[in-house]
Amino acid sequence: MPESERAKLLRSLSSTIFCQALLDELDDSDSQSADLDEAQDMYCGVKLNRYLGSRSNVARSDAHRHLVFDLRDDEFKKSLRVTKPMFESVWQLIRGDVRFAQRGTKPQRDVAVQLAIALEWFGACGNGNSNWNLVRHYGVGAGTVTAYVSRVRQALLQHYGRYVKWPSDIHRAVSSAFHRERYGLPGVIGMVDGTHVCFDQKPHIDGALHYNRKCRYSLNVQVVCNEDKRILMIYTGWPGSCADSTVFAKSPVLQQTSKHFKADQVLLGDSGYTVSKHVITPYKKPAALRPDNAAFNDVHCSTRVIVENTIGLWKNHWMSLKGIMTQVRKKRLCCRQ
Repeated sequence: MPESERAKLLRSLSSTIFCQALLDELDDSDSQSADLDEAQDMYCGVKLNRYLGSRSNVARSDAHRHLVFDLRDDEFKKSLRVTKPMFESVWQLIRGDVRFAQRGTKPQRDVAVQLAIALEWFGACGNGNSNWNLVRHYGVGAGTVTAYVSRVRQALLQHYGRYVKWPSDIHRAVSSAFHRERYGLPGVIGMVDGTHVCFDQKPHIDGALHYNRKCRYSLNVQVVCNEDKRILMIYTGWPGSCADSTVFAKSPVLQQTSKHFKADQVLLGDSGYTVSKHVITPYKKPAALRPDNAAFNDVHCSTRVIVENTIGLWKNHWMSLKGIMTQVRKKRLCCRQ
């Protein structure tokens, strides 16, 4: 982001104060010069005011805010990416979160409106993901959009473990039986694949490490799903330059295998993963040329494609995952299972 006029003025005044103080020190005078006093007064005045000039209200319309909840079911889903019953469920889930509590004299806007703004933001990418579109539609400020998205995201993350969780022994047994009967692959409880969530700009922190093989800056995201395209685990926080096998090897799933697998249970992964006791990959050439191995690879591929479809559905539904326009300026602990 370019430097604001206020920041430029503060930097210039700071340099002036330093130089004038140095000149006064060399002058061996006990009295402080009028120029230094004036520069210090100006610096304090600018520092105390957030804006250099008077602010003027920008004309906005909040018609869409009142209209969105009266849309037809199909139009509502196109706009907010969820059905009306699903929206109601999510609203009921997060409405009591402490982040939506009134903290000052001015009450927060209705949680339903904040959720609607956040869902539209999550479901858009590129120019459609800009705050300005939501500013025009909902009649709120650009900074307010950012605040709403942050609140809703944090409120939803409180329930992450309730919906994205590793299957129980019974569910793993059901998945294993399905793959044995459908594909002739006993012990398979899911599929794993990696995807990249790209940044629109190079991160300020360790930017070079995020440069991936597709010449984009990104985070590596590992996804495990079952035969129903239900996501069982998401593990991220590693830069895009890291290989899928490296990142997945550090995930809790492989770090704590006794907790996640029985002795005969496995995941299917592509050839980019390392074969292990609980990860099965296709044969590579020349072994893949043998008829029996080629037949296994065909079955393996037709099964493993489920996770590719799952990731495609996930990223096409919540299109903000295709490109994050937020600048990364601070380090945060972001590895998540």
